[in-house]
Amino acid sequence: MNKPYSNQKEAQQIIAGSNTVPDLEDIQNMDGFDEAIDRDFGSATEGFEDDGVSRRRWLQIMGASLALGGAAGCRFEEEKIVPFAFRPQGRIPGIPETFASMIEFGGVAQPIMSTNFDGRPIKLDGNKSHPSSMGASTAFTQATILEFYDPDRLRAPLKVNPEEKLVARAFTETTTDEILGQLTAASQDAGSLAILAEPTSSPSVLRMKKALEAKGAKWYTFASVNDDNVRAGAKAAFGKVVRPHYQLDKAKVIITLDADILGGMDADSISNAIGFGKGRDADHGSMSRMYSIESQFSQTGASADHRLSVRSSDMGGFLGSLVAAIEGATAEAEVDKSLPYRDRVLAAMAQDFIDNPGSGVIVVGNSQPAEVHAMAHYLNEKYGNAGKTVVYTESPDADRDGCLDSLQKFVDEAASIGTLVVLGGNPAFAAAGIAGVGEAIASVPNSMHVSFYRNETSKLCKWVSNVCHPLESWSDGAASDGSVCVGQPLINPLFGGLSVIETLAVLATGEQAKGIDIVKESVGVSGEAWTKAVHDGFVADTKAKPADVKAGEASIEATDAWKGEWDGKLEVVFHASRSVYDGRYANNGWLQELPDFISKHTWDGIISVSPKTAEALGLVQSTKATVTLDNGESVRLPVNVQPGQANGSIGLPLGYGRTMAGRVGGDLANRVKPVGQSSDKLRTADTWNFASGLDASIITGSGTNYKLALIQEPWTIDEKGRGEIQNRMFRNKEKNESDRSSLIREGTLESYQAFLEKHPIGEHDHDDHSHDDGDHGHDEGDHDEARSTKLPKSTSLPIVTNVSFNPGTGVPVSPAVIPAKVEEEGDHDHDDDHGHGHKAQWPEAFHMHHELFDLTKGAREDYTAENPAHENVWGMSIDLNKCIGCNSCVTSCQAENNVPVVGRAEVWRGREMHWLRIDRYYGNNLYNKEAAESDDKVIVHQPVACHHCENAPCETVCPVAATVHSREGLNDMVYNRCIGTRYCGNNCPYKVRRFNFFNYSDAKTFLKYPGADKLSNGDRNLQNLMMNPEVTIRSRGVMEKCSYCVQRIQNTKIQAKAEGNRKIGPNEIRTACQDACPTQAIEFGDLNNKASKVAKAHANPRAYTMLEELNNRPRTKYLARVANPHPALVDHDDRDSVSKVGH
Repeated sequence: MNKPYSNQKEAQQIIAGSNTVPDLEDIQNMDGFDEAIDRDFGSATEGFEDDGVSRRRWLQIMGASLALGGAAGCRFEEEKIVPFAFRPQGRIPGIPETFASMIEFGGVAQPIMSTNFDGRPIKLDGNKSHPSSMGASTAFTQATILEFYDPDRLRAPLKVNPEEKLVARAFTETTTDEILGQLTAASQDAGSLAILAEPTSSPSVLRMKKALEAKGAKWYTFASVNDDNVRAGAKAAFGKVVRPHYQLDKAKVIITLDADILGGMDADSISNAIGFGKGRDADHGSMSRMYSIESQFSQTGASADHRLSVRSSDMGGFLGSLVAAIEGATAEAEVDKSLPYRDRVLAAMAQDFIDNPGSGVIVVGNSQPAEVHAMAHYLNEKYGNAGKTVVYTESPDADRDGCLDSLQKFVDEAASIGTLVVLGGNPAFAAAGIAGVGEAIASVPNSMHVSFYRNETSKLCKWVSNVCHPLESWSDGAASDGSVCVGQPLINPLFGGLSVIETLAVLATGEQAKGIDIVKESVGVSGEAWTKAVHDGFVADTKAKPADVKAGEASIEATDAWKGEWDGKLEVVFHASRSVYDGRYANNGWLQELPDFISKHTWDGIISVSPKTAEALGLVQSTKATVTLDNGESVRLPVNVQPGQANGSIGLPLGYGRTMAGRVGGDLANRVKPVGQSSDKLRTADTWNFASGLDASIITGSGTNYKLALIQEPWTIDEKGRGEIQNRMFRNKEKNESDRSSLIREGTLESYQAFLEKHPIGEHDHDDHSHDDGDHGHDEGDHDEARSTKLPKSTSLPIVTNVSFNPGTGVPVSPAVIPAKVEEEGDHDHDDDHGHGHKAQWPEAFHMHHELFDLTKGAREDYTAENPAHENVWGMSIDLNKCIGCNSCVTSCQAENNVPVVGRAEVWRGREMHWLRIDRYYGNNLYNKEAAESDDKVIVHQPVACHHCENAPCETVCPVAATVHSREGLNDMVYNRCIGTRYCGNNCPYKVRRFNFFNYSDAKTFLKYPGADKLSNGDRNLQNLMMNPEVTIRSRGVMEKCSYCVQRIQNTKIQAKAEGNRKIGPNEIRTACQDACPTQAIEFGDLNNKASKVAKAHANPRAYTMLEELNNRPRTKYLARVANPHPALVDHDDRDSVSKVGH
């Protein structure tokens, strides 16, 4: 019998001591409840038992009861908190902290900095202190935070019943102690133990590997996207496996062969992009020239000065032709301009390579055979590039087999394995086309999958261990430069479990060990050195030393298939997806909804073919087609007709069609359809990267329409509207010669250098200097020269695709005309955007030089006159010459600003919510007529967000002043005023405003996908942990847009004020997109501070505003592209091509 309690405290003690919390009814039924209540509060009707209650007394009692009840109802819901008895040193509640750590991608450590709020990580960026990162990051790194808080992560270890056919019933939860027991038992019989792991550079994992192999255990390595060919090519060239590191900042000539060195799918893409960006600084007098030869359009190809589409299977023959051209060339010779275009590109490439010994480099992609890599190493060695533009270091795991050989070895030896531990990955899905892999895993008597998720491999094992995420465990690894990185836990494990190195420690020693002790022993530092390593995120002075190797002679056969007409044969190229990679990110909503850099599609896998190939095979855009290969497997996906694709080359992405990914990527057990179909099952060991020499019968079009969820899609409009698009996007032959598009501006390096000779950029305008004299104008004597009537050979890129008016697409611009009378007068000094005299601008053909004016004089532009103490005028610049369209900025903005995912159906309706988008346009070659008439199109891209216009058209139409202008020039949104008229979105010419058609901010539908409504309260609370508390979560019916990261601006102001009202540094405030950019294409800051990089960028002669003829006076300016074509490949005035395109 329960003891009666005398007061509330005693009752709470009884409840607290119970294993189960009783509800109110249970408490009321406890013995002594009424007695305790009467003893504490008395009886309200005491004394009235016999006489009854008078009317007055009854009203008094009821009034008091109602008042007490109302007061109780107005109280906040009771929350149990655990306050700090002693607040940790330096911890201020509500103030974010940053911690260095690392994650691993492609076997290479990615140094990161995590922003933590009150003990929980909410944002990941690159480590500014690490030379391989410099603060930049990829979209995959940014999206890792969403993976960390994924409700579909394993919460506990699982025991698998392989005989149960229903997946939902096959898994039952178990305990970590049970997993430890299994691992301990396996360690005692190491002779029958096998490990199947992904490639890694972790010193701790590699140390455990050696310890296990010494005990007799077997170690196999497999990854779907691997560097087998790179390793084999290095071994063929140098006699051993070494890692190449490309120093693109030191290269004047870059030649890539099927290599997307700038794409985020390359483990070294950040360091490559940083070097590439440094080498494309046209303002400082020199620029690298890049040639890209590839079958599928890539980020690298889009950034190249010259690009040829060549089938992957013909790449070896092309390199053979290049070798012959190099050997037949002489230094400083002229390239024959009478050669056909493709032959001329080859000759120019060869001439550039030999004319720049020690500053050229040839890079070969992972998909190419070993002999192609070996030949590239030999050429780099022979012409003095080794040790300069490419450095070789020892590989941390040089002794391991290639992934495919190792996997086949596992299949062959599976019968002798007693216990199998699969460390991460998903080999059952990724290697579905290799016979026997799934059967081999299932046949092992005792098997365990160590994983974040329950996936296709998990169901074949007997046990599943919920591994700790890298953000909640100790780890180590080697970065792209070979330096040793240290990963520290940023939060305690959300769901318990063991880390990878802790799991291996049990297998190697039979005992548990702490992750920190394992890492400390592996990196070999202690004391202050260890503290510094944890603080910095890497161990000082551990950068890999150059290996003493020399490439041996190599040979490769030349062929002419790459330059001739398409022979009708097909190849199928398998490539990692820019969204889901190899399938591991299939359950990541941010990445699924991230537009593909080229096609702009989301939430789907696609079949990519060139226009000529599509016509020959009868394939139509956005219809289904089926590809079937020799192993009998087939995949049915929508067709995307891709300009610039090599004729005869069919591109298939990996990683789609997951059946056990989760609520986002697909989970058949919970009735969630997979996103796309899997092409992984078509891959065999012989066709792992591409299958060639195929007949047209391998692909058949079904004619079934399939609406792709595109971010940038041409919408059907009437004839008059389409004609206006043409007038704005293309040069009108009937108008002035200088009448051309101003959306994307581009010219040649030669033209720009000639311009700078007349109008040099002062030292104060260079980013390398910390001061500025503030004079951005020109003397009157120079103004006539700046207005030369002779136009330079530079122009806009002729756009050859339609542009839509949906929210995901930029709006084309009116032609930019230099009035003839201004050309003749040449003595007018108009005011520029911030009161300076008009400067000469390049390319001159674009700039209209008409007078701009402020619609609200004195309220916007003249801040100092309104408030002399006011200093801040915020603005942004985007250098299109450095932007590589990597999408890192888009994902970083999404993570920083709580931008929701809306799902495929909403994207299809044009309701995507990204605050920042990257518009992509196809164009013809500007500098060569023959190239302009071929299928080798040029791609240009342009990041577009809110421009924070001075004369903002959105502000004038809002009936409730929900969008207003701040005193510092920001176009602010007041969310609680917004009534959702959407007038502002309709009136925005840049189409950068986003409307919440649904309550995406509600955690229940924040990730809007099939099955989202089934999330429990706990799952929703878990997702809410990743929200940035400094950014308001928007609700249904509210418009939102880019805020220039106003929360970061305000935080810096508060910090500066707290530090004695100091001035904010010229480049102290950085936006989220700016932080993520690897090429430093984005600058942000105070335009009134002439020492700021953004002020210098706005003063740059390449600076222009989008749609400047609308007089919106945007605060964001673009810097025009500067191309560096080989002189032999420029055979006409680039203006001539404009009049012949788009009509």
